[in-house]
Amino acid sequence: MASMICCVARNVTFGCIAGERKALLKFKASLLDPSDILSSWNHNKDCCTWQGVNCNKVAGHVIGLNLSGSYKNPRVDGLMWATNLSSLEHLDMSGVNLSRTKHLVKVLNLLPSLVELRVSGSGLDNTHLPHACVDNSTLLTNVKYLDLSSNSFEGEFPCFLQNMTSLRFVDLSHNKSFREHMNGSIHESLCGMKALIFLDLSKNHLSGNLPNCWGNFQFLRVARFSSNRFSGVIPNSIGGDYSLAWLHLNNNSLTGHLPSTLKNCTMIMVLDVGDNNLSCKLPEWVGKYLLGLAVLRLRNNEFYGVIPSMYCQLHRLQIMDLADNKLTRNIPHCFGNFSRMISKDEFLFNT
Repeated sequence: MASMICCVARNVTFGCIAGERKALLKFKASLLDPSDILSSWNHNKDCCTWQGVNCNKVAGHVIGLNLSGSYKNPRVDGLMWATNLSSLEHLDMSGVNLSRTKHLVKVLNLLPSLVELRVSGSGLDNTHLPHACVDNSTLLTNVKYLDLSSNSFEGEFPCFLQNMTSLRFVDLSHNKSFREHMNGSIHESLCGMKALIFLDLSKNHLSGNLPNCWGNFQFLRVARFSSNRFSGVIPNSIGGDYSLAWLHLNNNSLTGHLPSTLKNCTMIMVLDVGDNNLSCKLPEWVGKYLLGLAVLRLRNNEFYGVIPSMYCQLHRLQIMDLADNKLTRNIPHCFGNFSRMISKDEFLFNT
């Protein structure tokens, strides 16, 4: 009998917590919702059944809140209501105008369970998340997924990231106001993110040298540094990231050559260093070791000499762009055998 009671108890599910339902209704009341998209949000229903709300099936606490794309240019002036969602793990407010929101740092510090924060295109800037370095800061220390893309952050690379060592996914792309140099200390904060799998810093005004700590990134698969103002050489340490699959360094001012250590990145599928100032012969090792390449984009550099016949072994290529360089002689006849060049169902290239 005792075991039966135990089993029944384990399967009992509860509705949402009254205080959390009240907090969500307070948020709804602050929004102009002419389309009545949040019609499911009312006093007479379990808030765990509301659109965009996800609850723990046993305890009933709200653990996920997805408000992205639900409204037409909505604006939220305050987020203090969210502090009542102490078990919240996933928060997506992408596209919600948070420009007038105050006390964002305070709110985030009161969400200790948060592991995913998506606020892309939310009108945020340095007044919401100050870039000053704060030792022993606990801001977002448990967050693994952070999307701050398409906002208006400016200045140096955000220093508050230095304590976020749990990060797996970071997207800071399209913050056109980023304009200061990435100095050495900022590199060190990035180098501490050893758990990274995805890093997107593209389409900003970041400058200076690329970080020289790629050996720290044992799990990094996607690295996008394109469309910035990076200069200097591609560091040899880049070959230490054996998991690298997508590398976008295009549209910068990089010089020198392709480091031979890249041949260690045998899992790479996209290599884009186009639109830089690289100058060397096309390396033969690309065709010998990087056999999984689907996209090879080297256009608009200073590469010279002949196209190595070893490139004929890149049978998985869908895109190869060598235009606007200083290459000589003929295109190898074997290039006509690249059958995947016309494939559409496996198209991978994404600028």
